[in-house]
Amino acid sequence: MPTASLADRARRRCAWVPPGDAHPAPACVGFPGVAVTAEDSALERMRREFEEKHFVAWRGLIEPGLLDFLMKKVASQTFGPAATAENPDYVRVDGPVSLEINEAISVFFRDPKLYRVVRAITDAPPIETFGGRVIRLCPGKNHYIRWHCDKDTGPERAASLRLNLSPRPWRGGVIEFKRSLESPIHARQPADACGDVILFRSADGFHRNTKVAGSEPKITFSGWFYAQAPR
Repeated sequence: MPTASLADRARRRCAWVPPGDAHPAPACVGFPGVAVTAEDSALERMRREFEEKHFVAWRGLIEPGLLDFLMKKVASQTFGPAATAENPDYVRVDGPVSLEINEAISVFFRDPKLYRVVRAITDAPPIETFGGRVIRLCPGKNHYIRWHCDKDTGPERAASLRLNLSPRPWRGGVIEFKRSLESPIHARQPADACGDVILFRSADGFHRNTKVAGSEPKITFSGWFYAQAPR
């Protein structure tokens, strides 16, 4: 039998469809690395959604096997108040006591193939590297991520990624977007499913998380595609 081409293998890997989604992802991340389908229709659909909402939901980016691995890693962590050095004054959240998990997750996203897809969707500048961290927003602990823009946070964040790693649904914790502090809210991303990803340009406007209510925390991996590596 003829050997399947790299493109065919990528399409098969990315063809799994999360419940409620009729479209395969243009790229997926798993243990074999990043696979890119180069399907113009998928990229165009995501580009249009990004232009309209300022963010795009990227369902199917994380392959099930990798998601299961990440969820087990997160479940094994001890959380506590994130160090002050990690949090600017507009952020108050919990983080893992051991910071090794942040690098363990970040490495899966450091791939030039993924960088090219992110740029195609968001029109971001060239991307040099990626890094992120796990955060937990708990109800009843006065946790918050207030309105802010990532433009002045140091090395340029070309695009931002939020991966839902919460084992159970939460209430509240909505990501909201504004074009400026004076403008009205123009988009909201409510609670999504475990493993779902949203992609946005955090330096092009302002965003925040509303407070989490109920009894379940919101656990996410917040990552940034950097136009220049942090020093």
